[in-house]
Amino acid sequence: MSQEFYKGLGYYLMGNLFKPDCTVLSMIQPDPLPGSYRHRDQTIDQIVYNSLKETEMALENGFDGIIVQNMNDMPIKQESDPEAIAYMT
Repeated sequence: MSQEFYKGLGYYLMGNLFKPDCTVLSMIQPDPLPGSYRHRDQTIDQIVYNSLKETEMALENGFDGIIVQNMNDMPIKQESDPEAIAYMT
């Protein structure tokens, strides 16, 4: 088989068999929230602004939606301070 055959087959496979028919989500991870031991000098307004800018970037790049994960308040404790719960709601 010729190289052009395989090239054409590759285009066919990529164009017809591997069409993404799914939802693609972006993970937004806000900076550490007030009340967290990792929190540093950012106001809640700054944290929200940064998260919204990240969300805007994800949507501009074709993501279908977002998931917000409070990953930056690691390690995860079994108890949460009232401030952290209030900011996440």
